[in-house]
Amino acid sequence: MKRTVLIILVFFTLSSCSFFKFSYDKTYSFRSYNFPEMYMRHSYYNAILTVLNTEIDVNDGSFKIVKGLSDPKGVSFESVNFSGYFLKHSSYKMVLAKFEENETYKNDATFYIRDGLADKKSVSIESYSFPGYFIRHANFEAIISENDDSEIFSKDASFFLEKR
Repeated sequence: MKRTVLIILVFFTLSSCSFFKFSYDKTYSFRSYNFPEMYMRHSYYNAILTVLNTEIDVNDGSFKIVKGLSDPKGVSFESVNFSGYFLKHSSYKMVLAKFEENETYKNDATFYIRDGLADKKSVSIESYSFPGYFIRHANFEAIISENDDSEIFSKDASFFLEKR
């Protein structure tokens, strides 16, 4: 009996972690927590927040989650319609850039999926190269910014992963 209870407790504890909210090598879109009709997508190589109205918009807002380029415990986001291009940060802005075989590129394109700062049913995405910095939207642009523990930051940095 004690063993059964322990196994159930471990299962429920692990299943509530972000690890179980996605699968590697599957395609997802990132829906905004506080603007639920809007998604993160790339447009002219910049990551922005928009409504996905057309098939092109949906493709621009769909990313394959792969093991982190710098840390296999992390993740990287490969564009589904620009194979070999990954979301990364550059000067604190999120951009889509062609893969480069160097440490800086790999570090800037690696993230950790965490429990959502605004809602545990969502996720927040922390930078590998800048711990404590999360992907968030500001003025409908996707950026990385240091968590200031404010309510607006928590909402701007929380997304729902939607499998495509």
